[in-house]
Amino acid sequence: IQHPLFAGIMNAFKSRMEGEGYDLVFLSRQVGGARMSLLDHCRYRGVEAVLIVNGWSGDPEIAALAASDLPCVSCNVALPGLPLVASDNESPSAEAVRRLAALGHRRIAHIAGPADGPLSAGEERRTAFDASITAGTVRDRQATASQLEPVSDVVSRTLWKKSPSTAIT
Repeated sequence: IQHPLFAGIMNAFKSRMEGEGYDLVFLSRQVGGARMSLLDHCRYRGVEAVLIVNGWSGDPEIAALAASDLPCVSCNVALPGLPLVASDNESPSAEAVRRLAALGHRRIAHIAGPADGPLSAGEERRTAFDASITAGTVRDRQATASQLEPVSDVVSRTLWKKSPSTAIT
């Protein structure tokens, strides 16, 4: 809910659904102190459809929801058999490198999110950055920012030590 991207998605989704006369229910595995599966929680609350936001594909309860008769849509994580709404992490990264190179930048640095989380967005952006570096465009040191460390700290700690980059993606 606090993630900068998904907070906006959830607020937009909430506004649209309220406008259509629906309520949003956040599912949990505890209801009134009792353990309940996500699917049982849906049945208990009379849920008509599920938007799975950042569901882990290896979670058996998410798999049970996806396999149920409830209409489900996944947001940003491909789940077998479900429609997917996903962000494009590769094209914007590649476009940023092309535009910066066209402006004359040759020391382009990249800051990526953590590569070890359940989502691959940071890795997708890093891969697109690497693939977009062309002859004559020297990639500067790469740094990784975690959600716990402000990007400004990563920049000052790693990117500005020697021969500063002229641009950061």
